Amino acid sequence: MERMVARDRFVGIVSGHMGAGKSYYFKFLTSLPENKGPCVFTLSKDRVIAKYFGKKFDGWPKEDCSQGRLLAIFNEMVSQERIYADELFRIDVERAILASGAEKVLLDMSMRDREKHQEPFVAMVRKTEHMLRLIATEHATKQGLLPPDPAPSIHLRVAFLFCNFETIRKRMAARWPHIPKDELPAPVIMTMSDFQIPTAYPF
Repeated sequence: MERMVARDRFVGIVSGHMGAGKSYYFKFLTSLPENKGPCVFTLSKDRVIAKYFGKKFDGWPKEDCSQGRLLAIFNEMVSQERIYADELFRIDVERAILASGAEKVLLDMSMRDREKHQEPFVAMVRKTEHMLRLIATEHATKQGLLPPDPAPSIHLRVAFLFCNFETIRKRMAARWPHIPKDELPAPVIMTMSDFQIPTAYPF
């Protein structure tokens, strides 16, 4: 009996604190020809916040991801809303792989906290991989084929970008000229100070 062949999936995350340059690098990655096409899914945490919380706080339903707007929305959100935004992010990734057939997933997301960010994301990847294997086995049976061997896997890679305060000040001054040069927005300091070295995946 013929055996079904299943494709592995790849999930890559560009992570880092606010002002580290992750969004810039993410835009570069997603602009490459090999990272375009119907089997590639890209998503940034900024887009999730703008999409699901923008209308609630400023009445604008459009997915405007300008830095000024995102900072204003982020400052209005309370901790439980930020936790839920992470959950929505993970749901969108899971849906892209299991329902939309994405083979490559590229993400822009802060993964600073083990308990709130890193461990839940790894748990989602493991759950999605398990579901992927069950679905592949059922499709094989339905088509009269042997289940795939090896079973499809999801390969997770996380890159963390970091820079010093002086570099961030220069970048913030370029983005928001009204902010004093010797000050940093609270979210920037928070995303730097809260970072924990991952234990849920290689760092």
